[in-house]
Amino acid sequence: MSISMGTCCDTFAQRNKQQDAIQKLRQLLLEKSSLHRDLEYARVDNRSLKLNLAIPNDATSSTPLVIWIHGGGWNSGSKDAPSPAVAMLLVGYAVASIEYRFLDDAPFPAQIHDAKAAVRWLRANAGKYNIDPDKFAVWGASAGGHLASLLGTSGGVEDLEGTVGNHVGVSSRVQVVCNYYGPTDLTFWFGKDGNEFTLPGKLAEVPSKMFRTTVRDRQAEAEIFSPISYVSREDPPVIIVQGDKDPIVMIEHNRGFVTSLKENRVKVEAIVLAGAGHGGKEFMNPNLLKRLAEFFNMAW
Repeated sequence: MSISMGTCCDTFAQRNKQQDAIQKLRQLLLEKSSLHRDLEYARVDNRSLKLNLAIPNDATSSTPLVIWIHGGGWNSGSKDAPSPAVAMLLVGYAVASIEYRFLDDAPFPAQIHDAKAAVRWLRANAGKYNIDPDKFAVWGASAGGHLASLLGTSGGVEDLEGTVGNHVGVSSRVQVVCNYYGPTDLTFWFGKDGNEFTLPGKLAEVPSKMFRTTVRDRQAEAEIFSPISYVSREDPPVIIVQGDKDPIVMIEHNRGFVTSLKENRVKVEAIVLAGAGHGGKEFMNPNLLKRLAEFFNMAW
């Protein structure tokens, strides 16, 4: 198949246009906010756990906060990578992006312990950074979406709280959750529906890294670390966004979570993006981001 010079030029021009738009957005965000990088929220075994925090410059009162949790199969990714959450700075939110220990360094529940420690640190320091401690939204993608959902449903679950950080007595609860294509019922990996589901590519190694026990015990552990296991009427509102072509976290794997939230009278909204897979430009659509901001605002 041949590609014309005109097509190549059009594609190059389109990419340049997208890069220019991204650069302009970044510049706008820098002008409208103050960024605090690498704030230490806890130390574990002499390792410093850090977060980035951006505060709107024009805030006249304490601001609500969005806490972003990156994906990467619980074993990769970075708090410094671009995220859709930064768009919330433009509508008056502070935005934090947290890191957490990876599976190669520490098995579950280290990851949720770290996430809860970050929430506690942010709440304990809310006054210092002009954040409203009663308006915390958590938003994550893929593995980060799982952790965000688990934060939402496991508030007060002692085994998942952990003792990471210096603010153990501070609440780790959040007031609203956004899950971008993250799993909410890990038992599907081990045949809950009668058919064991194998994750594609290198992700196939995730269950054995996550649960360092016998194969027989992994089903039980998967249940312990699944957000669906802790759903109750006290849970915050949840919005889930998935693509109908996602080969990693399928819609049917999260359907039970949505049903359980509804049965417990928790406000929940599920958005399915036609043609979208596991991530992609569809999840950066301005209309979608506007809908998320509206959902967050309704939670306060």
